[in-house]
Amino acid sequence: MKKLLALALTLVMTLGLVGPVLAAEKKDAVQLMEELGVFGEYIDRTPREQVEYFCERAQEYKISYPEDWAGFDAEVYLASEPDKFLSKEEYIATADIRTEEEFADSVFYWYIVETYNPDDVVLITDPDYTFDPIEPLPERWWMDDVPPAEPTLTLYVNGVATDVEVTAGEGVTYADADALRQFFGPQAVPETAIGLLPIRETVQKAGWDVGWYSNRWSGEQEVQLWDKAAYESYLAEEFGPLNDFLTKAVKASGNALFAETPTTTHETVNVELTRFSTLDGDKTYPLTLEADMTLGGGILDMTVTFDVSELLKAFPADALESVTKLGGFSVTQLRQFLKAGVAEFIIDYNTGDMAYNIPLLALVDEDLAGWQSESFSGADGLTQVLEEMEALSLTSTLYAQMTSTASYAGAEYGLDSYESLTQMLALFAGKERFTVHNGKTTYTLTTRAMNEALSALINAEPDEDGELDRIARPVYSFFKAFDVTYTLDEVGNVTADLHIRPDMDGIASTIAKAYESSYYGDPSASGVIEIVMGLALKGYDMDLTASSQGSAARSTGSMELHWNNVGKLTVRTTATQTGGKTPRSIDDIVK
Repeated sequence: MKKLLALALTLVMTLGLVGPVLAAEKKDAVQLMEELGVFGEYIDRTPREQVEYFCERAQEYKISYPEDWAGFDAEVYLASEPDKFLSKEEYIATADIRTEEEFADSVFYWYIVETYNPDDVVLITDPDYTFDPIEPLPERWWMDDVPPAEPTLTLYVNGVATDVEVTAGEGVTYADADALRQFFGPQAVPETAIGLLPIRETVQKAGWDVGWYSNRWSGEQEVQLWDKAAYESYLAEEFGPLNDFLTKAVKASGNALFAETPTTTHETVNVELTRFSTLDGDKTYPLTLEADMTLGGGILDMTVTFDVSELLKAFPADALESVTKLGGFSVTQLRQFLKAGVAEFIIDYNTGDMAYNIPLLALVDEDLAGWQSESFSGADGLTQVLEEMEALSLTSTLYAQMTSTASYAGAEYGLDSYESLTQMLALFAGKERFTVHNGKTTYTLTTRAMNEALSALINAEPDEDGELDRIARPVYSFFKAFDVTYTLDEVGNVTADLHIRPDMDGIASTIAKAYESSYYGDPSASGVIEIVMGLALKGYDMDLTASSQGSAARSTGSMELHWNNVGKLTVRTTATQTGGKTPRSIDDIVK
C-alpha cells in the first residue's frame, strides 16, 4: 500500500555490559528493560522472572563456554570499569539478585552476550526505544557463516519511507533542518535553524509522535514519525459516531455487577419449537423458562427454573427408553426433572469461585448431587475491563494499534494493517451508518449496504503499489435481507430490529464467478458449479427476525428462526427489575 513518509533511527553504543549497567548512567539490565518496555523474550516478565531467565541461560552457556566460565570472576568483571559498571552491591540491589550464585550467573550471561555477539546487543539511551538481545552464535547455528547485516537508518513519515539522511550518535538521531522543515513547517523548525537537528526533540515540538523499529536480522532500523493529530482527526470524523454510540451503550447498561446496591431481575422465556411435516401435520413443542438473577458487590446469583418436558415427545418412546437405561435412570425420572427443572449458580468475581446445583446432573452422576464448587481464572481483571469499557475511546485505540504494530513489524506493515482495518470498519460502522435525532442515536445497516460492503471486500485488488483498487465492480447478492436498526436514547432506552435471510442462489452464483475468474477457472464449468452449489445450499435456507425494546428496568423481546422445510423456533422474553436482595455467599452455601 502507498504510504506517506517516515523514519528510522539506530544504533547507539553496543553494550559493554548491558545486563549490569547502562553505560555511564549505570542502570542494570532489568531496570532498563522495565523503562523501555522491551519486546521478545522479556515481555510480561517481572524483574525477578528476568533474573531467573538470565540464570537459566547462564547454565547453558557454562556448557558452551567452559573455558570462559572456569576463569570468570563476576565481581572483578564489574570492577574492571568502575565508571561504567555498577558495583556488586548496586547490581545485586537493582537486579533483585538473591544469592551469590545468581549474581555470578547473571553477570556471566551478559559477559557472554557482549563477548560473542556484541553486534546483536544494541544499547539505546532514548527511553522510547527498545533493545532485544538475542542468543550467542553457537546457539544460532544456522547463522554461523552469515556476517552481521549492515545497519540501515531510514526516516519514515506517516508510514512512508523518505530519502532524508539520518545520522546517529550517543543514542540520538539527527536530520537536516531543511528536510524537517518541509514536514513540520517554520513554526516547529524556524528559518533560523540550520544544520543537523535532533529528530525527536523537533518532532515532539510539532506535536507528532516518534517511534522506533529495528530488524535484527536485516539490520533495517527505522525512525518513525506519526502525525497523531491528523490521524485522530480523521478517525474522530469517520468513527466518532460509533465511538459515542458504544460509550453510550456501555454507560446505559451500567456496571450492575460491582454496584454497591444489588439489583434483581426476573426474566421469563417462552419457546415454541415447531417441526414441519406435510404428511403427518406440523408438531409444536412449548417450552418455558424463568430466571431470577441478582447482581451486586461482584457476585452473580442466579436461579433458573424450566419445563422442557414436551421435547421428549419429539423422540420415539422405545429409543428414549433405551437411551435412559444406558444412563442408569428411567424415562419417568427424566420427565420429572425436565418438567420441574431447576439450576442454581453463584459466581464470585472477587475471589474467582463458582458454585452450582443442577439436580439433573445427579441422574447421570451421583457425585454431582447437591452443591458443587470450582475456581476459575481471570476474575481479578474483570473490574479493570469494565472500567476501561466505560472510558472507551475507539479512535485512540485504532491509532495506538497502528503505532504499536509499527514498533514491532515496521512502519509500512503498521500502516497497511491500519488502513485495511479502518477501510473494513468504515464499510460496516462508519459515520454513514449513524443518525442522531432528538437525542436518539440510530445505527442502520441495510441489505444493499451489506451486499455492497461484502462485494467491495471481495473486489478489492492491490495495484502496483499495493493500494486497494476500489473501482466499480459487480455487487453480488449475499443476502435477500440484512436489515439492522438499533436506536439508543440518552437515558438507556433501546429499540432494536433485525431481519436476516441469506441469498443461497446469489452465494452460489458468487462462488461460480469466483471460480471462473480464478487462475484455474474454466468458464464452461462455472455453470455446473453454480447449479451444484445452489442445490447444496438450499438445505440451509433460513430467515431470522428479531426485535427488542425497553430499558434495564423492563424490556421485552422476540425472535423467530424459520428453517425452510424443516421447522421454526419462536422465542419471546420479558425481563423486569424487581427490588434488590443480597446475593448468596458461596462459603455459606457450600458449607
